[in-house]
Amino acid sequence: LVCDAHEQWGESFQKLVTPLPPIKGLDLTLDRKLTVGYISPDFFTHSVSYFAEAPITHHRASEVDVVYYCAVPYPDARTSFLRTQAEAAG
Repeated sequence: LVCDAHEQWGESFQKLVTPLPPIKGLDLTLDRKLTVGYISPDFFTHSVSYFAEAPITHHRASEVDVVYYCAVPYPDARTSFLRTQAEAAG
């Protein structure tokens, strides 16, 4: 029931939105590395940072280029830990 209502809402909302134009120069090569970006103001001692730790530490550097945008106003020890983990993961 909830899933059906969610699907119906999504379909009706989608009709109201104009699709974006295609991205020019998009590289669709299947064997290239994927680039993933994370942006967060919560890369510090905050509950979100504990959920973010798993993907930060488990990317395969041979398959994924990762870019982090840390918008933390006051970095702390947790920020340093996550930075170290990100650098070690590649």
